[in-house]
Amino acid sequence: MRRAGLLALLVGCWGCGRTGAGSAAVERPRDGAAEASLAENDADTVPAPEAAATETGDAAPASPGAAGAAVEQAAAWACPLGPIVAAAAFDPRVPAGRYDLAFTYRQEKYPTMERYMTQTHVGRAELTLSDDGTFEGCLGMTIGSYGSVSEYESPDGERHVHRDERRQLQWMAGRWEQAADGVRLVLERVAWNTCRPTPDAPPSPVPAWQLVCGMLEANDKLPVRALACRAMQHLPWLEEAGLDLGDGARAGPWSLRLSPGPLVTGDDWLLPCGPWVLFGAAPGLTVESADGPRDERPVVTFTAGAAPFEPAAFLPDESSP
Repeated sequence: MRRAGLLALLVGCWGCGRTGAGSAAVERPRDGAAEASLAENDADTVPAPEAAATETGDAAPASPGAAGAAVEQAAAWACPLGPIVAAAAFDPRVPAGRYDLAFTYRQEKYPTMERYMTQTHVGRAELTLSDDGTFEGCLGMTIGSYGSVSEYESPDGERHVHRDERRQLQWMAGRWEQAADGVRLVLERVAWNTCRPTPDAPPSPVPAWQLVCGMLEANDKLPVRALACRAMQHLPWLEEAGLDLGDGARAGPWSLRLSPGPLVTGDDWLLPCGPWVLFGAAPGLTVESADGPRDERPVVTFTAGAAPFEPAAFLPDESSP
C-alpha cells in the first residue's frame, strides 16, 4: 500500500490532465548510429525494472550497474534533433556543474468560432551534477488554462467560462554516471513543496527512474551549451516542462504540440522527438514559446540567462482542495 500510494502521488499529481497529449505520439524510426552506440553499452548500465522498489516501499539500492536492462528501452530516446535547435549534435560526455532553465509556454487558440482557449506553462528548474557522482535539483511549475464557449454554441444557450491553475514544486536527488550513450541520472529521492528538504519534511524514496542526458553545443539557435535530458520511463512532469525537438511542424512544447486549432492537420504531430528538458550551462537558459490563434506552429526562442529561482512562487495554494 505504501508503494502504491507513493507512485500515485508522483505520477497522478504531476500528470493531471496531461497523459493524453503525451501518449499520442507515434514512435519515429530509430537512428541507426545512436542505436548502435546503445548496443555497445553494457546491459548492466540500466537498473532492472523489477528492482525499482522493495516490498516495503523503500527505494531499492539499484544502481546504474544493476543487471537485466534492455537496449530496446534505452533506444527509445534516440531520435534526430530538428531545426528548432539547428539540428544540434548530441554529445554523451557531460561535465559536472550547475545547469539552469526558465521557461514560458503559451498557446492561444479558437477551436471553433465560438470557442476560445489558452494554456500557459511557466517554470523554473535548476540541476547540479557534483563531482562525487550525486545530483540535486528542483523544479517549480505553474500550469494555467482558460476556456470559454459562447451562448451560440453551448447546449444550454448560456456563455460558459472555465479557469484552472495549479502550482507545483519538487526537489529531487540521486546519482549520475557516465555511459557510452550519455550520462544516466538515477532519481532516488523527492520532496514536495520545497527545494531544501528538512528533518521536519524529509524526502521520500522513489523507484530508480532514469534520465539520459547529453550536451548540445551552442549554435545559431542555442545561445549557451545545454544539458538535454529525456526520461527512460513515463514522467508526466517532464512532458509539461519538456520540448519536442524533432522536425515536425509542431516542434515546441511537448504537451501543447497537439493544437486544438483548425489550422493544423492530423499529420502535423508526427515525427516527434521528446520530450526533452534543456538545462543551460552558466548563465542558464530561458525558453519561450508563443502559439497564437493564427499560428500554424509554435514560435520558440532561446535566450541566455535565467531569472532567479523563487520557490515560493510555485507553492500550491493552501485554499485549493
